[in-house]
Amino acid sequence: MLQDLSLDPLAVSQVASVAGDFSGRWQWLIVQPGMVSMFDEPLYNWSGWMLMVGLAVATVYLGRWAFKKSNYNWKVGYLYPFGAGLLALLLLFSPISQFTLWLGPFFAQGSISELIMLLFWIIFPVILLLVFWRGKMQKPISLRELWPVFGVFIIFHVSDIVFTIIGGYWNVLPMVLISTVATTIVLLAVYLSGRRLALSQGTDVTLAI
Repeated sequence: MLQDLSLDPLAVSQVASVAGDFSGRWQWLIVQPGMVSMFDEPLYNWSGWMLMVGLAVATVYLGRWAFKKSNYNWKVGYLYPFGAGLLALLLLFSPISQFTLWLGPFFAQGSISELIMLLFWIIFPVILLLVFWRGKMQKPISLRELWPVFGVFIIFHVSDIVFTIIGGYWNVLPMVLISTVATTIVLLAVYLSGRRLALSQGTDVTLAI
């Protein structure tokens, strides 16, 4: 979601005149006057990323539970990842999505409830990280193995900043910078937690980190 908060404001700003008409890199045609939106995009666009990941994680954990209950039957082990993906997809098209994105059916799509749920999807994961994770790592981080996890996010954010400045889209630059800083803080927290674990275990930091 943080990556999308950096990419989308830039993308919707990149509008060019083509053969007398206007063409944009990113366009949301469902946003109408009076609808709650940000950068001409519905707010549930960003909440949706958290919902998709949340459903995927929940169904995978459900599959792991079924795998364990089957006494680790190899057939269940091979099938549950696919079943989890299918179940997550079905749930995505269920009333659960409407409720978790704009509190439907109690509120309408495009109402202030989308802002409420976007704030929820920002604050709730932070609470989970602070209360339950608290920087506890199961093993030291190896940047040799996990460099794409850190590198991809950094490269994308840097490119968003560069193209925002080149295009002169100053109205979206604050959001691009805020999301970049937030992503950096999350990645740095994970990195430092892995480093702290390596030091506590007496692991060679140069190898583990």
